[in-house]
Amino acid sequence: MKKIFASLFLFAFAFSLLSLPAHAFNMTIAPAKKVFELNRGESKDYTIIFRNDFDSARYQVKVVDFVYNEAGVRNFVEKSELADPNQSLTTWVSLGVENFEADKGVDNRIPVRINVPDNASYGDHFGVVLVEKYVPTNGDDAGPVTVGGSIASVLAIKVLGGQSIKAGGLVDFQVTSQERARNTVNFDVKFNNTGNEFFSVLAEIEIFESAGDQKPVKTLSRDFTIFPNVVREVKIPLGDLGDDFGEKEYVARLSVYEFDKGKKLTQMARAEKPFQYYIPVSADAEVHYVAQEVVVTPSIVEIVKELGLYIGGFILVLIVLIRVLFFNRPQPVPAAKRSRKK
Repeated sequence: MKKIFASLFLFAFAFSLLSLPAHAFNMTIAPAKKVFELNRGESKDYTIIFRNDFDSARYQVKVVDFVYNEAGVRNFVEKSELADPNQSLTTWVSLGVENFEADKGVDNRIPVRINVPDNASYGDHFGVVLVEKYVPTNGDDAGPVTVGGSIASVLAIKVLGGQSIKAGGLVDFQVTSQERARNTVNFDVKFNNTGNEFFSVLAEIEIFESAGDQKPVKTLSRDFTIFPNVVREVKIPLGDLGDDFGEKEYVARLSVYEFDKGKKLTQMARAEKPFQYYIPVSADAEVHYVAQEVVVTPSIVEIVKELGLYIGGFILVLIVLIRVLFFNRPQPVPAAKRSRKK
């Protein structure tokens, strides 16, 4: 009974360790979240305190932009993905340290300074001050590589003085065609949110046989969420137009609408592109195999096996011959004895 209780105790202890948040037992950071309401051109200073209670290690500090989607989930954004890099918190926020040696159980102070530019877009801007372990890589121009855990302090900045704006524009619309493929045409839509809040849009593509037609032969649509100052790219495949439409040039007309609760609202962009359509290759298309004679040199193992079969067969035949020639010879019949007459 004692063994059973001991096993249950160990199982419960192990389960409690597994259920802990990642790195919650060895890293702490304060404040966990900082919110500022600032005007254009204003500055603000504050300090982040980081402590590692697990072991001594070197850490790096950096700022990463992110946006919230409609479900409240963070989507991290690289600076290269922003339509205007000057709106990135990586350019607004200056850190007092880039990397440092953190001794076990010692508080490390990280100075943070925010400088809101004069051309900052109104509305909300989000980011995190990320602290993570690293080691330098080999090479002269190589940067640090994360090898351990990380912890972040959220930073939210609301730029005052403006109103809520839902706006956007088409950055690019491209059509690529490829012959002899399962899907021969793909549409690439790039849309930029130039407002200060996220919302949903609908990209609708109508396919026409000629530029003067009004009735489309096929309509494609895709809805997606766009975030402030982020260029969103969406790829839409055409598929098969059907047996009634052959290989020739068609016209694609793109319309982008503000989209809310399944309804198209204001049209925000429009574009038109001609493209070459090819009949897609069917998934069950007939496949022809070409047979080619290939001469393969047998391995030593195969040669030994084959030679063994020949030797075994020869011995078996030899045994049968010996039995037939020497052991199965007919025995002489003894002559009948003659009786003597008296």
